[in-house]
Amino acid sequence: MCIPEYLERNIERILTKEEQNLPAWVSTYDGALYADFEVMKRLKNHFPKKVISRQALINLYRSDDKYLAFVASMVWGFINGSRPLPGHKGDKRTTNLYRMLSHPAEEVEKAMRVVVPYFQKGDFMTPYTLLDNDGPFKIQGVGPAYFTKMFFFAGQAASDKAVPIKPLIFDNWTTNAFFALYGQSNPDGLKEWFTFSKNKSSSLPFSTNPKKGKELYQLYVTSMNCWAESLGIRADKLEEFVFGYSKKPVRENNPRLKLEKITQDNLSLIQ
Repeated sequence: MCIPEYLERNIERILTKEEQNLPAWVSTYDGALYADFEVMKRLKNHFPKKVISRQALINLYRSDDKYLAFVASMVWGFINGSRPLPGHKGDKRTTNLYRMLSHPAEEVEKAMRVVVPYFQKGDFMTPYTLLDNDGPFKIQGVGPAYFTKMFFFAGQAASDKAVPIKPLIFDNWTTNAFFALYGQSNPDGLKEWFTFSKNKSSSLPFSTNPKKGKELYQLYVTSMNCWAESLGIRADKLEEFVFGYSKKPVRENNPRLKLEKITQDNLSLIQ
């Protein structure tokens, strides 16, 4: 598979990129609404400074407290804890975080146990299907952008021998980044996998909508791992680079801005 030109041109930046440092979790998570959930108390005890690093999460996923690891990774990813579902104005019991915390912990732990053997076989479609929408292990409040965070840390916690092809996070930012990169690698394949539309209200100026969720996730993981191997880097390092930075303040070399420009250039290929 052809390596995207943008990655080849930025290999030194990828190799020397500092570890991602996210800010402390939002105060919403400390509110009275979530105070009665025992796992949130344990989360605060485990991370008293309210700052969670990737390595701390990997270590936690290697521990016996898998449920705390899962919740911590959702908080690390800033899961919505303040916006109710449409049509439920003011009812914060419908936020993603509240619904997730209300889901039985044993069911979450079971889902975590089920997915790893598939990773060991290089199968990422089946776990995606099991947790997506009507899947038997669907976790309330947790969609692909978040259950793939669980996939990511579960894969990172496993040895390279056990899980040689590492699952990756597939959220809005990495989906759009993959659209840009895949267009450079295989422009003829874009129309098969994506539709494109303008966003009316989003931090993204456009939306690359996957036509085939589970198949696209498989393609994303295998492509990113292949590109990373060809470049002599880890797949997680590559994923972290293309995720980029917040667009405020504006940083000239922010991968988000560069990849958005490539995406706009790719638009003509699928219209």
